[in-house]
Amino acid sequence: MSKLKQKREEVRNLSVEQINEQIMGLLRDQFNLRMQKATGQLGQIHLLKQVKRDIARLKTELTVKQKQAGK
Repeated sequence: MSKLKQKREEVRNLSVEQINEQIMGLLRDQFNLRMQKATGQLGQIHLLKQVKRDIARLKTELTVKQKQAGK
């Protein structure tokens, strides 16, 4: 199984509270990475893109879970 499929399966098994906690942690990481980029300290620019996509994945799964709970 690829890494992406493993990540998807892990996210699907999380509760809504755990997803929210992970989103908050990633938002903090994203902020710190943006500050490092602005000050010229960030050597690995690709991390910004990875964090952004991880946040999007979590938010998508959160929306799916909320819609399922509403039915």
